[in-house]
Amino acid sequence: MKVKNLGIAVRRIEKKVQQVGGIIIPETASVASRTREGEVVAVGQGTKSTPMEVEVGQIIVYKKENHAQSEGCDIIDMNDVLYVK
Repeated sequence: MKVKNLGIAVRRIEKKVQQVGGIIIPETASVASRTREGEVVAVGQGTKSTPMEVEVGQIIVYKKENHAQSEGCDIIDMNDVLYVK
């Protein structure tokens, strides 16, 4: 898969429901409701002023928004990456 400039293709990692002492904590009750976690499968080349800070195979946390999808992956912008695990 090829991605242009600041694009990143990410395969989502589905999060499991957390249980604390038998109590189910819904995803909407945590910060996780605004973020997603995924594995980087393709990275664009970046630009001279904005080099890419992630590599294929890394696990990242990114903003949960309406991203484009291709081949089962979210196509996100480098600016949507919150941190690299």
